[in-house]
Amino acid sequence: MKAILVDDEENAQLILEIKLKKYFPQIEITGKYSDPSQAIEAINAVQPDLLFLDIKMPNYSGFELLNHVVDHSFELIFVTAYEEYAIEAIKQCAVGYILKPIDDAEFKSTVLTALNNVQSKTETSLRPASSKITIPFEKGFLVREVGGIVRCEGYEGYTKILFKDEEPVVSSYSIGFFGSLLTNHGFMMVHKSHLVNINCISAYYNSGTIELINKDMVPVSRLYKDRLIKALKP
Repeated sequence: MKAILVDDEENAQLILEIKLKKYFPQIEITGKYSDPSQAIEAINAVQPDLLFLDIKMPNYSGFELLNHVVDHSFELIFVTAYEEYAIEAIKQCAVGYILKPIDDAEFKSTVLTALNNVQSKTETSLRPASSKITIPFEKGFLVREVGGIVRCEGYEGYTKILFKDEEPVVSSYSIGFFGSLLTNHGFMMVHKSHLVNINCISAYYNSGTIELINKDMVPVSRLYKDRLIKALKP
């Protein structure tokens, strides 16, 4: 289990390192970075399981740093002294938002959740892909064929799932959850808030948008553009 720590204050890095070694010795800290540009290079190279990320830093904020990271399959935990960025952290599919000074109980609970998520993703990747998924929503669970889903759209920690032949449903689970669930079924993130069924794309436009079979227009971020175009080519 690999982790990278990013914080412009070395003392904050040290505190995180001490707590991880004390409570979660199974986690290997592969790098500690105060320079966001160096952190970006390391994250893209190492592809850690966990990323502990500060928000206010020189050159790049934590959110800006994420825009330069290619693979977002890690579990993201923000560690910051600022309360006002919680909503944006949720949009980034963070598993936790820990305020400084760090409360040990909150820290252990958040990291344990992240480790369980990593384990769940590992187990999922080892199982044969099913043609159906279970979608949690306010009344319980829906069981649906993955081929019937056109796209998923995340907002404020919730996800709207849009189908081919039925009304959309809103789940309290994040877009990151559905990304982990559906990427082995022909779905691809094209934007931090949009997950689409590749088989439902009817057109790609150089303006940076795609059109789906239900006529929805979805933005494509620069981060995902090349990978999407490669996937669409015969």
